[in-house]
Formats: sequence, C-alpha cells, structure tokens
Amino acid sequence: MLDTYFEQETERKTQGIPPLPLNPDETAEVCRLLENPPSGKEYLLIGLLKNRVAPGVDPAAKVKAEWLAKVAKGKIASPVVPKAEALFILGTMLGGYNVGPLISLLEDRAQAHDAAQALKNVTLVYGGFDTIVELAKKMCSPRMSSSPGRMANGSSLSRCCRKR
Repeated sequence: MLDTYFEQETERKTQGIPPLPLNPDETAEVCRLLENPPSGKEYLLIGLLKNRVAPGVDPAAKVKAEWLAKVAKGKIASPVVPKAEALFILGTMLGGYNVGPLISLLEDRAQAHDAAQALKNVTLVYGGFDTIVELAKKMCSPRMSSSPGRMANGSSLSRCCRKR
C-alpha cells in the first residue's frame, strides 16, 4: 500500500507539487509497521506519521491519535515510538482527535505533567475545555481562579501536574 503512496509522491515531486497527506488506510499501515518496523525503515515510518498526516479532525488524524493513545497508555508497544514520544506527538496535532487522549493522560500521575504541557499548546480543544477544568479542580485545588487554565493560587495546570 505504501509503495503506491511513494510512487505518487515521486510523480508529484516531478510536477513540483508536495505529496498528498496519508489517507486513513495508509496511516493505519504506517502505525502497524511501527509496531514491528522493517530494518532500516524506522525513521522513514516515524517521519510519515509525524509529517504526512493532516492534523485536526481529518479521518487519518483519528487513526494516528488512536494509535498514539494506545502507545502512550502502554496498550501496544513500538520500538520506535516510546510512551513519552507518543504523548509528545499527540501534542503536536493542533487539536481534534488528540484532545481526548491527552485529557485522559492527565489522570495518569506519571504522564500528567507532559499531557498538561501538550494541552497548553493545543488550540482546538472545543468541548474538552470543561473536562480539563474539572480535572484541574479535582487534582490540583479545591477552588479555581476566574482565569482559565489557572488554579486559585495563580499556578497553571501544567505546574500543578508537574512530576513529583
């Protein structure tokens, strides 16, 4: 499947236009291969996952976010993408399908700080904002200030969830 993608990439390059983003099936194939990558293809595959999947609510982004969430939570493993890297990549997706997994990682004390750091750079949070505020209230302070993203004592959610 990826052979066809690379052929199209070469054809588009000769025309002076950038490659198309991966579609959901191609993204799923990249994710599957990252679980047991062919020798010498590790960096190519991680590059495709990082740079060739459209961000936000694109169907391929959903595949990417779901796979990265499984890696970050330890449900599946990749020799190329450790848990911390999966969380980091989730944070680079701008919003959409990555928001839910990042919010769920706030409840994992070992990853809460990194998840909070990632979420503070996500601009397309939409309905997840209320969930983040509730988690902050539960985990960090009995009272919130009137400033979104700040605790009653003025600290940020990422500071509250810092590694102990």
